[in-house]
Amino acid sequence: PGSKITTLPQLDLLIDWLYQNPDAPGYIPTLSFEMKHLYTLWARGQELEHQGQFLAAIEVYKRAIQIAPAFINARFSWARSLQALGKYPEALSQLQVITTFYSPHDSSIYLQIASIQREVGDGSAEIISYEKALSIEPDNLYAWLNLGLALRLAKDLDASSRAFGQALRCLDSLIRDGQPHQYDPEEDKVCFEAA
Repeated sequence: PGSKITTLPQLDLLIDWLYQNPDAPGYIPTLSFEMKHLYTLWARGQELEHQGQFLAAIEVYKRAIQIAPAFINARFSWARSLQALGKYPEALSQLQVITTFYSPHDSSIYLQIASIQREVGDGSAEIISYEKALSIEPDNLYAWLNLGLALRLAKDLDASSRAFGQALRCLDSLIRDGQPHQYDPEEDKVCFEAA
């Protein structure tokens, strides 16, 4: 009550929280005029992205970045749209701007970088990106699972097995703690079989 989002870091944290808790009821703080404008641009870009209109989404994200170059969620979404269009070097460039200048506070930036590196066939860089994600968030199920897959492709079966074991540990912990886990039978099957 009484709180107001007035800074970009606050807006990015709010968007991250809403992304992680899309159905969570509760009080949403008010937004200053500038933050509301930026949020509206970002939300419009998301809508276009979900409709497969990636070029239009990119233009909206660019407008948000012109207003606020440090708007991490807009830059991240811009990179994701570029990736969807197969523009991998440009997507990596946007993500590297985040890691270089804005020091991301969560692992999703490095997971997205790893995803692009996998698509371009750079397995060693992909492994490094998963390791960076895990240095930020050591209990990230998907980082462990994808690290295991990348290590398996690199023929490092011992390290792959350890990573899959960590993924299984994370999944067990999520289940035990009753934390939400978006069930993906294919990913969970790979995790269980590999471990």
